[in-house]
Amino acid sequence: MKFYTPYGWVGDKYEKTKHLPIKEIAKLIRKEIRKKFPDIKVSVRSKVYSGGQSIYIIIKEVPFRVINPKWGQSIYITRRYTKEAEKLIEEIEKIANRYRFSDCDPMIDYFHTNFYLIVEFDSKLERL
Repeated sequence: MKFYTPYGWVGDKYEKTKHLPIKEIAKLIRKEIRKKFPDIKVSVRSKVYSGGQSIYIIIKEVPFRVINPKWGQSIYITRRYTKEAEKLIEEIEKIANRYRFSDCDPMIDYFHTNFYLIVEFDSKLERL
């Protein structure tokens, strides 16, 4: 794959799954997340719209605290999530990115990807 920007990358499962509808890719991602993290609950949804398509991954249940208890108490505490929560988001993004390609550069307002990805915690988990 040839990229327009110097920031382009391709996930290792993109070529095998690029012909699949986004709904099927979301199912594959959900299956992989559940296999790697059997003790958490996630919702994996897809959406198609005129500007592209997205996969939304909402983390619903985890066996640890999500919000750093010191967050918001001082201007020097900048980490909102606990280290475990940050690591989980990072790992889930890695799983989903295996099915993606991205050739985006916001500095020149250029966006080209097979789908956009949003990974976040359910708002109920974000209460202190």
